[in-house]
Amino acid sequence: MMDIESAFETRRLGPLEEYIGCSVIEQHDGSKKLIQPDMIKKIEKEFGDAVSYLKNMKVPMASGINVIRPTEDDPLLSPEDQKDYRSAVVVIDTKNRGVLIKPDKNRGVIAYCDSDFAGDMGNRRSITGFLIYLFGVPISWKSKQQGGVTLSSSEAEYYAISEVSMELKFLKMAMDFLDIDPGVPKKVFVDNIGAIHLANNASSGSRTKHIDTRLHFVRELTQGEDKLINIEFVRSEENQSDTFTKNTSNDTFWRLTSKYIVGD
Repeated sequence: MMDIESAFETRRLGPLEEYIGCSVIEQHDGSKKLIQPDMIKKIEKEFGDAVSYLKNMKVPMASGINVIRPTEDDPLLSPEDQKDYRSAVVVIDTKNRGVLIKPDKNRGVIAYCDSDFAGDMGNRRSITGFLIYLFGVPISWKSKQQGGVTLSSSEAEYYAISEVSMELKFLKMAMDFLDIDPGVPKKVFVDNIGAIHLANNASSGSRTKHIDTRLHFVRELTQGEDKLINIEFVRSEENQSDTFTKNTSNDTFWRLTSKYIVGD
């Protein structure tokens, strides 16, 4: 705090309780929980009666279920109903869950990265998911369909690695500006051996020429004297970004999310 005050005009307002619409709640072990009660109350007020009779759910969707785009003959929800569903799904049943804030200065920067190969049954595009910790606190995460079709699980995973690498490069620039050194290289945990081999292998083959740009971008960050990231293997059941790419069982979902989310 003293370092910040030496460079910027500041005011001391006491313990942090609220920040840009989020409430900061202290836990029994001294950690913090970050939640958005105002947003949840607004959603609950708007949709509470409409979903009050439905079965309670603790995960976004059951394992093994895939959403498939309708055909021309299938009945369709109106655009308004689709918007309402996306706005209200799951939130009310998980309103007491929040992001865990428990700093650990010894952890530096750690990222988990995953993909769901050809997960969209309609266009066969894969899903990218990643989660980044800074000093033990989750600061950035993503779950998004990839921009194009990949031809193998290794390629889909490598696509995801390139996405988290871009985020880590931006994070380094932000840390450099703030004169904070979390240490290098940053660790990226991946559960695909083929993708790790692509990142660490200096040569490109005929099967990887079509992803040449992403190959060179990632390799530039994983090799040489200015090495920024170190890609390491993690078992799928320990990959904390697994829930960002696919529907998992209740046990898997709660076991993995308990690492960065607290509450019922």
